Amino acid sequence: MVKGEVIEVDIKSPVPAGFKSPAQIRLETRAQEPFSPKSFADIQAQLENADVNRKALLSARAEKTIAYNTKVKDAGVKTQEALSELTNKYKEDVQNKMSAADEKRAAQAAESLEKTKAMNVRVGEVQRKREEQDSSQKAQYDEAAESKQGKLSAAEQFRLKQLEEASSKAGAEVTKAKEMAQKKQQSLVEMDEKYKQKSSAAEERRNQLLTEQKDKAAAQVVHAKDVAVKQAEKENQAREDLRCGIESKMLSAATNHALSLENKVATSRRMSPAKGVRSPGAVSRSPGPPGPDAASPAGHM
Repeated sequence: MVKGEVIEVDIKSPVPAGFKSPAQIRLETRAQEPFSPKSFADIQAQLENADVNRKALLSARAEKTIAYNTKVKDAGVKTQEALSELTNKYKEDVQNKMSAADEKRAAQAAESLEKTKAMNVRVGEVQRKREEQDSSQKAQYDEAAESKQGKLSAAEQFRLKQLEEASSKAGAEVTKAKEMAQKKQQSLVEMDEKYKQKSSAAEERRNQLLTEQKDKAAAQVVHAKDVAVKQAEKENQAREDLRCGIESKMLSAATNHALSLENKVATSRRMSPAKGVRSPGAVSRSPGPPGPDAASPAGHM
């Protein structure tokens, strides 16, 4: 059996020292960069801005409420003035109508009195003539005078009845105007009470909304802190996993490289006895324990 000879071959590793793949570079870059969506300072700044905006919104609402209160008060004053003006005007109209009715009644009474006097004069003349005439004509004149006197009495009663009705209607209109004024005043009081109730309800809703906003902001701050802690833990775990993966890959690559070198050396050993040529730079070594190729067919050639 031919003894094997060892040939040293300078073979470089296919993987340069310090070589990193694009995926490995990208993973390391991502691991070094912070991955938090927002920092605590940004969240605190947003909360402060929200507080400032809330105060500005509350101030604007307060100004609007004050302006609305002023507007309602001005409207109430204007309504009261208009109601007073309308009541005074209606009162003046009723008084003017009553004065005109009194003047008309006085004129009608004077006219009736003149007519009555004229009628009395005519009646006296008729009576005088009737006395001069015979008894038959006197009876006819008496009947006519009585009929005329009855008509005059009925007309006077009808005129007095009309005056009473006009006075009662004017009094009813004045009472109605007073009732309308009282109802309008009561309506204004009710509107004021409703406005106060609505203002109180709005204030309660505003306080409740502010409390809810404060609670939500505090919950968001706590949630942001928890997210930041969990994100930091995830980043540390990702860095540790990446380091372990890189070390395992480097160890695997070194193992594969060592196995490749051993295979190449073994191949060189098998090829050297077959050719029977010794390299000038080869160094003779003492036989050692048989290698992995000692039992192969090439080793028995």
